[in-house]
Amino acid sequence: MYVLIVDLKFLKRLRYKSMHRKKKVNLELIGIDTIALDIMSKYYSLARDFLEISLDTGQILPFDVFISEYNNKANQLSTPLDNLFFHRKLELDSIQTILNSKNLLILSGAAGVGKTKIGIEAINVFKNENPSYISYVIAKKRC
Repeated sequence: MYVLIVDLKFLKRLRYKSMHRKKKVNLELIGIDTIALDIMSKYYSLARDFLEISLDTGQILPFDVFISEYNNKANQLSTPLDNLFFHRKLELDSIQTILNSKNLLILSGAAGVGKTKIGIEAINVFKNENPSYISYVIAKKRC
């Protein structure tokens, strides 16, 4: 016989550690963090479909949602991402060449130089040329 007890504090209070040996019961101590990790990594559909547990961190967003959230968080301190795009055609062309030939492109640079804006513009151009693709943003969010 196997017994699963999730609440380890409860287990210690009732001294099941020594009782299970006397009763010849196999006892495996599993913490809630282990169960959560197993559900997330091994049984995602079980968690989603039957337990109705959302495992979404909210970090993968459609572009329009990301832009709206970014613009709302900026509180007028940052340039809105839905403004018009000007004067970076050479960079945009270079990005398009890389996107058409490679699986990964990393945009890097100092804060405020427009990495997010040119990235969004590049993906919009790419999607217009490749309508079968769906694009998302992986956003840094603080929990």
